[in-house]
Amino acid sequence: MKFKKRYLATLSIPLVSLVFAMQPLAYTGTGSNAKDPNTWNQSDQNQVATFGPQNIDWRQASCMIQSATFLKVKTGSAPIGYAPWDLKKELDSYNGYASSGYLSYNKVDWGNDWVIEKNGEEHGMIGATYQDIFKYYEQGYVMVIRVISPAGPHMIAVDYIDEQGNIYIFDSGFKGQKFSDTYSPSSVTDVMLLKSKSGKKGKDLPRVIGNPAGQQLYAQVEKEGTYALTAKDVEKAKAQEKTKENEKKVTDAKKADARLKMIARIKEAKREGNKAKLTSIFNEVQNDEYKDEYIKLIQQKDAN
Repeated sequence: MKFKKRYLATLSIPLVSLVFAMQPLAYTGTGSNAKDPNTWNQSDQNQVATFGPQNIDWRQASCMIQSATFLKVKTGSAPIGYAPWDLKKELDSYNGYASSGYLSYNKVDWGNDWVIEKNGEEHGMIGATYQDIFKYYEQGYVMVIRVISPAGPHMIAVDYIDEQGNIYIFDSGFKGQKFSDTYSPSSVTDVMLLKSKSGKKGKDLPRVIGNPAGQQLYAQVEKEGTYALTAKDVEKAKAQEKTKENEKKVTDAKKADARLKMIARIKEAKREGNKAKLTSIFNEVQNDEYKDEYIKLIQQKDAN
C-alpha cells in the first residue's frame, strides 16, 4: 500500500509525563457498550472508579488500559464483549502496572500469537515520529501511539490506515475516528508495537471501526495453543485440510498399486524359480513399509 507523503515532527517529551493526571477529556458519548469498542470512552465508564496500586482516576487517565483492551480484541486474544474493566481486573490480579502506577504494556497478556517489541522501557514504549507509524504499519505491526492531546499525554490505538494515508484510530478520550480529527504530526512522541509470531500482518486484521455492535471479528478467538481465526481463515483451513485429504488418498492409492505390483513380481519370480530375481527383490524392499510382508512371501515355501 502506498500512502500520500506526510510531514513529520516529534516532541521530545519524556514518557514520565504520562504519570501526570490528565484533565477531564472532551469525549462524552452515549455510554460505553462492552460489545462495541467504537463506543468506549473513559469519561462515562462508571464500572470503575480508580485503577492500580496508586488508585489513579479511571475516567481521567485509563487510556493505556482502554487502548490495550482494544488491541486484545482486534488481534483476537479476546472476544467482542471483553471490555476495559475486564482487563483492569486481570491487571489487578497480577499487578500488571509499572512503577508509575500506570499499566505496563510489557505485562499485558497478548495471547498466543502477538508479542510486544521491548526496549527496556517499563511501560513498553518506543520513541517514534509520525512517519514511523506508516513504516511500522507496513511492516505488519499493530500499535498504540502516545500523543500530546489537548488534555496532555494520551494513548490511542491504530485500527487501520487507508490508501490515502488516513490513520483510523481508537481513541477513548476524544471524538473522531481519524488521527487528523484531533491530532497533528507533531503530536506523536512514542509507540507500543506488537508483532505476530505466526506471521500475521496488523494491516490484514479485521477492522473494528464500523463493525456492528456485538458482531465477533473472529470465527474463533484464541484458545489454549491456538491462534485467532477469521471466517476467511477457517474456510482457508478447511480447504487446506481437504487438499491434504485428497493428496493422502492419491498417495495411498499409489502405495496400494505399488504393493500389488511387487507381490505379483515376487510370485512370478517364484513360479520361474528365479533365485537371482528373488534376491534382487529382497534387497530392493529393505526400506519399504511393506518389507515384512514381502520377505515373508519370498521365504514362504509354496505347497506342492
